[in-house]
Amino acid sequence: MRKRRLVRFQLWMLVFVFGLVVWRYGVDTDRPDGVVVFSDLTDGRLYRAGLQVDQASDVVVSLTAAFETDETDAPLAVYGWILNNDDLSVVWKTEKASLERDGVIARTVDTIHVRKGSYEVFFTTVGPTAESRRNTPFLGLRPYWTNYKSEWQMSLSLVGRPQEKAVAIRRVDAQRERETDENVIWATGPTGNGERKSFLFRVSAPVRLDIYSVGEICTNGCDIGRIENMRSSELVWQMSWGNTTPAGGQEKNRVFKGAVELEPGIYSAVYETDGGHSSEKWNANPPFDPDGWGFTLSTFEKDRIGEVDPWRQSEPLVDLTRIGDDELKRTQFSLSEPTGLIVYVMGEISSGGSLYDYAWIENNSSRETLWEMSRAKSQAAGGDATNRVEMAFLELEAGSYTVYYRSDDSHSFERWRKRQPRNPERWGVTVFPADAGSFNAASFELLELKGVTTELFSGETVEVAAEAAASTAEQIVGFHAVGNDADLSQTFELESDSKLRIVAQGELSSGGRYDYGWIEHKETGEKVWEMTVRNSRYAGGEDRNRRFEGVITLPSGAYVAHYISDFSHAFGDFGDGQPDVPRDWGMRIFYVSR
Repeated sequence: MRKRRLVRFQLWMLVFVFGLVVWRYGVDTDRPDGVVVFSDLTDGRLYRAGLQVDQASDVVVSLTAAFETDETDAPLAVYGWILNNDDLSVVWKTEKASLERDGVIARTVDTIHVRKGSYEVFFTTVGPTAESRRNTPFLGLRPYWTNYKSEWQMSLSLVGRPQEKAVAIRRVDAQRERETDENVIWATGPTGNGERKSFLFRVSAPVRLDIYSVGEICTNGCDIGRIENMRSSELVWQMSWGNTTPAGGQEKNRVFKGAVELEPGIYSAVYETDGGHSSEKWNANPPFDPDGWGFTLSTFEKDRIGEVDPWRQSEPLVDLTRIGDDELKRTQFSLSEPTGLIVYVMGEISSGGSLYDYAWIENNSSRETLWEMSRAKSQAAGGDATNRVEMAFLELEAGSYTVYYRSDDSHSFERWRKRQPRNPERWGVTVFPADAGSFNAASFELLELKGVTTELFSGETVEVAAEAAASTAEQIVGFHAVGNDADLSQTFELESDSKLRIVAQGELSSGGRYDYGWIEHKETGEKVWEMTVRNSRYAGGEDRNRRFEGVITLPSGAYVAHYISDFSHAFGDFGDGQPDVPRDWGMRIFYVSR
């Protein structure tokens, strides 16, 4: 009995071992061999491997690719290529003409000669367009590229090299940091979604600037680079369909390799991306040089180009930094001659463009906003994604100007509630001369402000003293960027009949008024002007955002300006419904004539 059990156990073990041998044999025969092997793949990925060639060698490339469908004119959806890291040339790529096609699937075996150097091997399964993967047929009922994942593969192996000899070619880590060419003056590196990278530089003598930029050309720009002359606002160069060539991958991937001639001046190089296809996440097949998605500038005449870094090159003319919570800071200055200035600002802006901590500059004579910080023209400042930094160039005429900085009730130099930015001490706004070497210090003067509050207009009743400003259109009431639960008032006197310009913004609807302003006679309490739905217009954002901008005439006498706001939807609390000019939430009154 025991012997029968032993024999039965031995038979089961033989069957089990035989099954393992058969399974292992099947696995080993299905999986390709080689120095680089891509197999067991899924869709929506870019596979890559580094390859170091120490001795010129012949290499066999074996590949199973896929067309989008089995139709004759279908585009390739899955394929591979090899990039030379030294000169960014494509040394091998999948060619339709060399493929042996079987419906959707296509195969090739090719032998190439590779020189000593550094290479990267790529295999893409992302698809020919952004819509291709979403068009996968239900239950795989028709031939389509996503149905054939088990067959996709790519391998590289040496030709006829005995195992015992020294290996002349080996796999290394992919995405190694590229060696920087000594002629490069600026490079963005691989750029992700929704990014803006910029470089401000000065050209001291005529120079030839070489440009290498890979991006996406669409109707609205998409991911492109450009160079602007900061003094003339002239667009010197920009990526376009006409000046670029196909970069590989989807049709909209384009590459520019060329040069521009620049005259002496100050320039800005900018690379911007939208929220889709980029080196961060490809929504269609990437270019042959995925890491080149960005902007690289180089020149053999580096001594003629220098980065403009105001923090290293000069002292600030205006310094409103280390700003805390709930602050409104302002400084006025005058210029006696036309002057170029650089504005450097660090603040908090949401991904949707809502402004929380930011700056702007006004012309005191016209009260025109000459510049305002924005999401579109700022870039990441490090730390939290809402930390933004912007550097702008302004060419200002002789006159007087006001620099403003507004912060909300959280996340500032006083108390970081989210990850702090790089250089946190710069939180605020500074103004520098554009060219410290030629700047005429005697032409610039800081002006004294008297009786100006620096507190956020919310939370309590505030009496605001009149501002003694060097201004043609003198401001007599200034309720800026009003927050929730505000009850503001300010008295002013008119010595004679006067025309006043009012700019007011608030929350009103046909059902009621929530945030609004009015003016009343101090002695009688009579309302001489008030903000209503009928005399205001839509201000952008939510339907209840309303704006009044007009001129009224008042006789001589004493008046009181009032502004109130309720418990929600005001500056710092707009969410996605903010008006076009959020800092105008409140009321300002200016003299036009008297």
